[in-house]
Amino acid sequence: MAIAAGRAFERVSAGERCVDGTHGGAGGRADLRSPSRSAAAAAAASRLTIRSEVDDAMDALHARMVTYNAAIQAKGHLKAGFARESTSGADLGSYDRWEAEYRAYRRTLADFALQLEAYNTDRLRRLGGWRLPATPDVPVHGSGAPQRRDIQLGTLRNTAFTLSPLLSERECAAMIETADAIGCRPLVSTLTRSERSNTRAILTDPALAARLWAAVRAHVPPVVKSSEGEWVPYNVSEQLRLCRYLRGEHFGAHKDDRFKNRDVSLFSMMTIVIYLNDGFEGGRLNFLRHEGAGGVVASVRPAAGMACVFDQLLLHEGERLEAGTKWLLRADVVYIKKGVNRRAVHKHRAAV
Repeated sequence: MAIAAGRAFERVSAGERCVDGTHGGAGGRADLRSPSRSAAAAAAASRLTIRSEVDDAMDALHARMVTYNAAIQAKGHLKAGFARESTSGADLGSYDRWEAEYRAYRRTLADFALQLEAYNTDRLRRLGGWRLPATPDVPVHGSGAPQRRDIQLGTLRNTAFTLSPLLSERECAAMIETADAIGCRPLVSTLTRSERSNTRAILTDPALAARLWAAVRAHVPPVVKSSEGEWVPYNVSEQLRLCRYLRGEHFGAHKDDRFKNRDVSLFSMMTIVIYLNDGFEGGRLNFLRHEGAGGVVASVRPAAGMACVFDQLLLHEGERLEAGTKWLLRADVVYIKKGVNRRAVHKHRAAV
């Protein structure tokens, strides 16, 4: 399935089109001679309903991708595929055809993910950004910084901790409002709904990533050793994921993928999960034993504004949501190989 960029990010010539069919832009300005609170409120609300032709085009493209993804998954070989070593000679042709189709499928998913990320980033720009409060109402602790609480993982020696509050309730509310306007969509990925059933939106936001980095950089491990050498903290990836869970949705037991850049000088090693709301039932973050079905080692109950930061080697799950809606922001802490020229590295890219 080929993906055509089409008229990506093209604006309606007469301005942005609202859902009621009217247009904004130069032809739709409010009368500034008699401002009122109601007019200001209406203007704030209308920015969240602005749509253009590209939004309709992306809706249609996403629907086609969902259908295509389901068709591939229905073949039942998405994870295991064929075992070439145990395939008889008569079946090798079928194996090779499936292998070629699966490679094309993965390329198509990757291309679509990049296009959807660019669309979401542009949608955020067209909405006017997050519109976060100018003066956060986070309670100020003695240090003026969020409080850290280490998560006890028993015999596991990986790093996991919470920082609270990282965002104020007003900031969280503003982000949810804008995230809802951007639109979280069902995943188009190799994962089935039995493994993961929430919706999300991936976008790029350097400013927000820089803010998260400033908040967590003093708390992440200063050095990580691996078979490839030593790594030191570099930044928070500009690629961010907004996730929404409705009743019954979950993310099964998994380890977060560790993503690297082309020359393997940058590597994601820590995950940041920031909860944007609370008041729902279920939906806890559970850390699990690595050996078999060892059960829950530690559990984090989400709270609005709280961040949970943890090693991407940790097995964990997003518990089934029993009632309400759960919103979160997901990011990666990136490390750089010790001794690498920071100005010469290729840009890091995270998950699709």
